[in-house]
Amino acid sequence: MDKVWFITGASRGFGHAFTEEAVCRGDQVIAAMRHVPAEAIFQHPSVLAVTMDVTRTDEIEAAVRQGLARFGRIDVLVNNAGFGLSGAFKETTDADLRNL
Repeated sequence: MDKVWFITGASRGFGHAFTEEAVCRGDQVIAAMRHVPAEAIFQHPSVLAVTMDVTRTDEIEAAVRQGLARFGRIDVLVNNAGFGLSGAFKETTDADLRNL
């Protein structure tokens, strides 16, 4: 039985690699990212590319609804989206830490 993957940060790096591998294995992917690049993998019939920012609850809920409407379920979650923060810890604000 094929699996339905929900992958955040799918536009590049590990998220992109997970998306490609899942499709190669015959699985289906809800590929979530802030900006959908014009790449063939995101046009594949087994991929639903959704625009989503993981800090926006409304966008997360919409992406899940779209994925469930298309594939009927979610079997695997790869919560890959994120960003780094560099600099001296003592100069980092509470807001920056909470956002991270």
